[in-house]
Amino acid sequence: MGNPAKALRKLKKEVYNKINNEMQPYEKQIAATSPLCKFYNDEESATEVVKRVASNKRRELGISADTLNKAGIKRNHKKIVDALTTIITREKAIEYGIDDAIDARNEALIELREQIAYLSNKDKYEFLIKLKELGLMSKTSYSIIAHFQYYKNNILHEPYGTELSRKCFEDMDYATLLDKIDEELNLMKDVDTEELSQHFVMEDRDQLLEKLLEGKPFEIYRGFIIDDDEFDEDGNLLKRTYVRQGKKVDGDKYWLQDAGKGVSYTLSYDTALFFCYYSLTFDKGIDRGINDYSGISRLIPDAIRTREESIDIQSKNISLRRDKLKKKPIVCKYIINPEEVLGINADMNEAELNLMPENLIVKSYKIHTSDEIGEGVYNHTLRFSGEIDDRTAPYKEDGIVVRKIYEQGREYYIYALAEDMNDKIASIKARIKNKEKFNYNEEIDKAFKDAAIAIPDDINPSKATFKWFDWISRKPENILRKKDNKYLIA
Repeated sequence: MGNPAKALRKLKKEVYNKINNEMQPYEKQIAATSPLCKFYNDEESATEVVKRVASNKRRELGISADTLNKAGIKRNHKKIVDALTTIITREKAIEYGIDDAIDARNEALIELREQIAYLSNKDKYEFLIKLKELGLMSKTSYSIIAHFQYYKNNILHEPYGTELSRKCFEDMDYATLLDKIDEELNLMKDVDTEELSQHFVMEDRDQLLEKLLEGKPFEIYRGFIIDDDEFDEDGNLLKRTYVRQGKKVDGDKYWLQDAGKGVSYTLSYDTALFFCYYSLTFDKGIDRGINDYSGISRLIPDAIRTREESIDIQSKNISLRRDKLKKKPIVCKYIINPEEVLGINADMNEAELNLMPENLIVKSYKIHTSDEIGEGVYNHTLRFSGEIDDRTAPYKEDGIVVRKIYEQGREYYIYALAEDMNDKIASIKARIKNKEKFNYNEEIDKAFKDAAIAIPDDINPSKATFKWFDWISRKPENILRKKDNKYLIA
């Protein structure tokens, strides 16, 4: 009787030999797909290849023609070519029924999308064109790589950003999107969903999938800013920016968007509000130093700052920015057909969907107050914090509160019952707001130590898990007071 394992190895070897023979005519074409190919072949200077690196990565890594690690760039080219070759060959092996090729293909997908993410918008755009023209990769794998170049891109405002955005989602169809989601769930199989931000990622992903698979039209949102109206000295309107392309009498144009268009939308109203704030803070040409330092809430230390005080700080900043920049923050509500969705992304805690703006119906829009945006920012940032901080555990007069302390070079968390120290904290806050000079950190530490408690054994005291978040967010019950109790931060 033959050895089954040996027979299987022989079969795999025969399959891969056949695939490798099939791939030989494409080797040069695959290598040429890499944006670093010319430099690898000594056909491009260091000055030219540096331009291929994304501007934010050049700053972050301190890359210049003078500091360029030429051998490293050539290794990166090899990584791109090897990853692309592995994806193509392993996909062919999967067609032959070799299941263990899936893991190798998935690892290569991650490697390739990460390598391309370091490049400029122009090089990403041209790489995607070449990759599609190559025609050797499945549509699902192509979409995983293409979408990643959009989702992990902080320089879409730079040249080729608009072209790249459309390229990342063109020719996408509903069936391929569902296949892509299924493959990405495999890529995420080892993610720790107990970690708080990852729990919210999976929650967003489930909601997005539910909406897609239900197959019925549903509402989504987009937050953006537009210019304030401009008037002359006599109060006559000079300029107005319109969200809609037309009025009701204009028929179909009334339902289409004009100002603030894009390809990114969200299921979350709070996320849409957050992007109003983001545009007011980080859009190209905006002074990032516009902040209101006059508010009293800003003086309050994180551990005793309430949710309302944190929102107040943000609201004042937003109000000052919109006044100085003369901008109006808008959240637009749309109705969409799920089959028009070209991509979804929950990894950034944004419950993001991608559609072409011409395929949406503008249902309504609203100009929001700074307080409303401030609250939306707070609710949104809580979901991707992943830390024990003033967002995930703000000071609540009727709840459990937490503070980080430092003793003898080590860090600890103290959990305390707020009702046992509210009077002390109120007194400390009043003195801070009156700008009295005293060691408030020392007094806050003492207040927390005096009101310290022991937390349940099944709660990790130093990690923001969903179980921890659920416990600290609930009304306290069965509390064991334990003065001076503290937990070492691992």
